[in-house]
Amino acid sequence: MLKEHGRFWWAEEKFPEGEIAPARYVNGVLNISDEGQIEIELDGLLPKEKGKSAYILSQAISPDRKIVGLLKNINKYIVAEDLLRSGGVQSRTSISFEKFSAMRCAVLDKKPSRETKIRTIRLPLSGYEDWLKSDFFSDKDLQAWIFY
Repeated sequence: MLKEHGRFWWAEEKFPEGEIAPARYVNGVLNISDEGQIEIELDGLLPKEKGKSAYILSQAISPDRKIVGLLKNINKYIVAEDLLRSGGVQSRTSISFEKFSAMRCAVLDKKPSRETKIRTIRLPLSGYEDWLKSDFFSDKDLQAWIFY
């Protein structure tokens, strides 16, 4: 569905107005599969959380932490939330890398602020009219799901 190279960083990183990314970013790839699985594979390691001395694989990330990125070819920002560190290697003898999976990822036209949160998701329903009007849903369900 989407596979884009970009620069990625923790959302709390500060950077001067007019810059496209903070100084502490890591290059990588965002991959959103047709099934909606979201993965960010980084060509390095994001800075550790304060007080953490080592990386733990398959580790849930604090719910208030998000990854922000700027995608290279489409020149759009992303915000990924509800993160899990799903793989990676911290090594002095080979290339360190890190993988994250996310439950939600928004693609934005402008640079997100530190307070940016994914509150709603808009999906086009064109092409699904027959399915939405099928016997699977009652009229009451349709009223709850279809917004005019």
